[in-house]
Amino acid sequence: MDNYLSLIYIDFIKRNSAELIRNIVAECAKTKNILRNIIFDDFLRSHYQETRKNPIKAIIDFLKNYEHQITILLINYQIIIKKK
Repeated sequence: MDNYLSLIYIDFIKRNSAELIRNIVAECAKTKNILRNIIFDDFLRSHYQETRKNPIKAIIDFLKNYEHQITILLINYQIIIKKK
């Protein structure tokens, strides 16, 4: 059996969106499952004046942490990435 998650789609809600993505990624990293493809929604949305509270901050942090392991396929209001 394949121990991979082939796709995860993360649609942010206004409340705690940056913290939500950090928690999701941390949980996935704890398992043997490797995410092959991730779609983050609301990449360019700004719900808060403080950038660190918006999805873009958490997503950029994720991209920096995994930059050698992923390829960005699309950047817009959604960002689509694929594991290399």
